[in-house]
Amino acid sequence: MSKFKLLDYLIGSVYAVDLGLSEDEGQGLYVRMLANVDWRSRISEEINLAFLDTNFSWKAFFDEHGLYAADSEREARIYAEKIILEPLRSKGEKWDDGSLTNG
Repeated sequence: MSKFKLLDYLIGSVYAVDLGLSEDEGQGLYVRMLANVDWRSRISEEINLAFLDTNFSWKAFFDEHGLYAADSEREARIYAEKIILEPLRSKGEKWDDGSLTNG
């Protein structure tokens, strides 16, 4: 488990391979979870901290959860942006998160 408990929960609840959901189904569930404003606020804060933490490895995080076998840290960050940030941005969340595609 990482130091980001809500991220661990998110991955285990919507993207875990053993759930049998496709990536699109998991993302749909995540978007529905974001309807809860309190949870969205808390997960947004934690995601922001994870992207800003230079010691946090998305590659190691995904490896630990058996979710995505990235070849590099950059590839893992791009994947994190796709499955974690894009749904948040679709809900209007914006911040200076240090992500690769933040513009």
